[in-house]
Amino acid sequence: MKKLLFVSLLCCISMSMVAQTKSRVVEDGGTGPYKAVMFETQSLEAHTVIAPQDLSPFNAEHPLPILVWGNGACANSPWEHIKFLSEIASYGYLVLATGYIPMTDEPYSGPMSAPSQQIESIDWAYKQNDDPQSPYYQKLDLSHLCVAGMSCGGLQSLFNCADPRISALMICNSGLFNQQNAGAAMPNMPMPPKEKLAEIHCPVIYILGGRPDIAYENGMDDFHRINHVPAIAANLPVGHGGTYAQPHGGEFAVVARTWLDWQLKGSVEAASMFLGQDCALSKREGWTIEKNSLVDGPAGPTTEFVMQLKVTLGAAYTVGETPHGRSTVIPITGGTFEGPRLKGTIVNGGADWQLAKEGRTELEAIYSIKTDDGVYINIRNCGIIANYTDAQGKTESYFRCAPKFEAPADSKYAWLNNSLFVCAPSFGENFNGIVLNVWRVK
Repeated sequence: MKKLLFVSLLCCISMSMVAQTKSRVVEDGGTGPYKAVMFETQSLEAHTVIAPQDLSPFNAEHPLPILVWGNGACANSPWEHIKFLSEIASYGYLVLATGYIPMTDEPYSGPMSAPSQQIESIDWAYKQNDDPQSPYYQKLDLSHLCVAGMSCGGLQSLFNCADPRISALMICNSGLFNQQNAGAAMPNMPMPPKEKLAEIHCPVIYILGGRPDIAYENGMDDFHRINHVPAIAANLPVGHGGTYAQPHGGEFAVVARTWLDWQLKGSVEAASMFLGQDCALSKREGWTIEKNSLVDGPAGPTTEFVMQLKVTLGAAYTVGETPHGRSTVIPITGGTFEGPRLKGTIVNGGADWQLAKEGRTELEAIYSIKTDDGVYINIRNCGIIANYTDAQGKTESYFRCAPKFEAPADSKYAWLNNSLFVCAPSFGENFNGIVLNVWRVK
């Protein structure tokens, strides 16, 4: 009883400003160095937060990476995964799980969750990190964020995979349905087509329950289709239920947490679990591992998300045909931008100059942005838009840019001057303009 009272007091002290409504310590808070607590907060309705009880070890230099989780059966509660998630949190992660906190071990019965709740989790993390009144202020590693889920939660994660803020994907006991087996899906589950896999822009791991897992064929089919980002398929033949209910999440928690340590913390020791022909996972009892060529191949550069720009545009005007192509000018009239390390507004007065010739457009946009603390930064963004036909005869479009930044050398944004960046549009946004995502090449 004394121990429980002490834990409750500690949680109240370290997280009082999150306005918890309910809290619970799962098992003993996990086996990691940072004992975890699970709680609900009024600022993130219909979600469960699992985090280290003591936040004092974390700061801007030692921040908490983030795991966003979706539940099996589209349950609007993580009741089935709390041991697994608490174990991960105890190793220094902020876990944001879809759905209401399970205060007992009884199965959840109620309405289904929605993919949008994962996006709500990401938005909340950004707000907390930026709020001086939050206990998470400047303690979250927004550039290292994994979206994950089991079964239906894995489908929700794949539904959201294009979000540029995601730096890793973990799909557990799940995979996209195809036309042949779509009828086996549970009603009202998200059903992205297999083409959705092309929108994955970060490393991905499938953790499956082997051939006894009803999601095995779907997950392995996904894995074999992914050849544009590093992908791993890890299998333990325990079936669809995984090992989530075992103490501290069992073997699935060990492999998931080690992969997160590699992807979100850059741990060399954790990477040895997966890298090489004789990787540690291949020698772990019961496990098998498959990897695409990008995992063990020559290490290429990685990226980190910098910002999303929502650029408003004026009416375009055409100069006409020139020796270099058809010239068009699109005024840049304003907008906003936001990322883990900066946010603000786009200054009216810039423009995007485009030259189009034979299905290919060269563009150069020159404009300025103003941060929320009053610093002006110039942007010169050059790129190409190219239309082509793939091997199946389908028309595709390539649209990529390479922005350069000019920031004051004596400002906290001087780091923008000393890196290379890539930029891609985000289509489908409900916005009257163009939405651009920017990554830094590390």
